[in-house]
Amino acid sequence: MTSIKIRLQFLLLAIAMFSLFGSSCREMVENSNQGSTFTLSITAPPKVRAGVAFNATITINNLVGKSNLSFSTNDQSPLVKLPDLLVIDAVASSDQVDKTFEVAFTLGTVTSETQAITITVTDSISGLNDSIPVIVEAGTSVENETNGGNTTKRFTLLYSFDKGPKRTVVEGLLLGTNGRLYGMASSIGVKDNGEIFSVATDGSAYSVLHSFVGKTDGIFPDGSLILDTKGKLYGMTSGGGKDGAGTIFSVATDGSAYSVLHSFGEKTDGVYPKGGLILGTDGKLYGMTSSGGKDDTGTIFSVATDGSAYSVLYSFSSTSGWSPVSLVLGAEGKLYGMVSYGGEHGSGAIFSVATDGSAYSVLHSFTYSAEKHPSGKIILGTDGKLYGLTSIGREGVSGEIFSVATDGSAYSVLHSFAGKTDRLSPDGSLILGADGKLYGMTPSGGEHGSGAIFSVATDGSAYSVLHSFIGTSDGPPLPGSVIFGTDSKILYGVKPDYNNGGGIFSFRLLQ
Repeated sequence: MTSIKIRLQFLLLAIAMFSLFGSSCREMVENSNQGSTFTLSITAPPKVRAGVAFNATITINNLVGKSNLSFSTNDQSPLVKLPDLLVIDAVASSDQVDKTFEVAFTLGTVTSETQAITITVTDSISGLNDSIPVIVEAGTSVENETNGGNTTKRFTLLYSFDKGPKRTVVEGLLLGTNGRLYGMASSIGVKDNGEIFSVATDGSAYSVLHSFVGKTDGIFPDGSLILDTKGKLYGMTSGGGKDGAGTIFSVATDGSAYSVLHSFGEKTDGVYPKGGLILGTDGKLYGMTSSGGKDDTGTIFSVATDGSAYSVLYSFSSTSGWSPVSLVLGAEGKLYGMVSYGGEHGSGAIFSVATDGSAYSVLHSFTYSAEKHPSGKIILGTDGKLYGLTSIGREGVSGEIFSVATDGSAYSVLHSFAGKTDRLSPDGSLILGADGKLYGMTPSGGEHGSGAIFSVATDGSAYSVLHSFIGTSDGPPLPGSVIFGTDSKILYGVKPDYNNGGGIFSFRLLQ
């Protein structure tokens, strides 16, 4: 009986000690590591493709101390790729930390609409975990084409730029008559002032044709290169030159004979060129500046290909429009262009003007409440209509594709970028394919949130995401446009991946 009492007293003492110190120990662990309200969650696209990487979003709230995150899946396929162990250390912070970030998964087992593969994130310190089901579709449906049992890769990264934010490709690429790709990149080169480059269409033989030095030859190229019938390249820089206000230059396709044709400096002549050059049927170069002119809101100019006969054709104003975007030459010899601001409603405009600067006319003024701020190049379709993009659309829309007649009538919104797969403002320019469709890119959105290549009919029907880029999306993507190869079946462009340097790619259209 005495033995039972001693055992009972010992048990009661142990319970009391656990109650006193055990709960204190648990509270100390919670407060020093994750806090009493620490949460962990994972989200991912509901459908992914086998063998194709996708991003899952991890969210943690109220972290205090450390969190060791590991990732798992019940998919046993050899194609599976999981993120590495992730250690998050918030010890240095006196407050609870909230974080949201993306990690890349690849799954391999194809499932049905009623089945799913699960991906899981687990914090080994707190023991918390969260899982989400993902439906896995066959991976060849978009990334590859299957023909007669043979699978052909459609997307190929031809050349990778150096990692880091200094590689910024301007606007897009140009296909030379020699079959090589030409382009310009700002913020790189010998003095980080930019460079002109060429590369073969298979990604080999990358060559720097010219590195911009500074005051003498210009800095920070802007717009796209153009090529004349004699094989000479022309372009512009937004800075540098004799007076630091930009230049027009020419260079041979092998990088020789670089020449500054015109240095901007006099405000009345326009300064800081913008939007690229076009070559007229009269052999002159036409372009625009973002500042200078009568009202210091920019100009339209012409200049001979040897740099002589520079002339201001038109000075922009707040009513006619300002902040130029691009020019295109019409079939009847008129110039058509876009400005991002100004016009009747202050949200940009489409205009026409004769090549001698006369007959300037605002064809369409974008409205603040609907589509506004056009971006990229305006292009002329085989049907005689003008096509372009706006960077902002009506409420709930992140940009639009439009068409308009050359007299300003029949303005029509062909497609509004609003859903997850094509959300966020389109960047770069449209291009017209031999099949009559329009092609372009978005800098974000797509299946993985890192941008996409799209096509759409000229009447706005049959919009399709052709390829979704895979890469980090926590920084501004590289802007750019796609161009066609010589056979009109291959698109070339610049992969929009700012943080990882990006690269030049090819994408083969389905036959």
